[in-house]
Amino acid sequence: MVLKQAFVLVALMGASSMVQAASAVVHAQDGTYGYSINSKSPTGALQYALAYCAARSQQCSQSEVTTATGYSAVVTGNPGFGYALAESGPETARAKAESACSRSGKECTLAVLWREELPKKHDQPNEPAADAT
Repeated sequence: MVLKQAFVLVALMGASSMVQAASAVVHAQDGTYGYSINSKSPTGALQYALAYCAARSQQCSQSEVTTATGYSAVVTGNPGFGYALAESGPETARAKAESACSRSGKECTLAVLWREELPKKHDQPNEPAADAT
């Protein structure tokens, strides 16, 4: 599993300079998870989510990263877990995550819901006008 994760990290390093924002979810079969919101790169998002999950479980082997704009959600249950990344709306993200959680657990509740957005580019200010005196 570690080799697979290392390969994913290496593969993402090349793409990280092209992306301005990314989110990731990493989880274990037992429902332990980690997530990252609006990281500066896919690599950074995955590393942060993996570190958060690995601090609580050595079985963090499933991961997904997105650079798309949209709504994302994480839902946890007893013992279920579900997530959705870059969905068209908050209700869609929540419903997809709840559906995934309910397939493996009960009492599924929303843990976190967020909107992934690429930073807006700011125009450079114009040169100040010369003093007309």
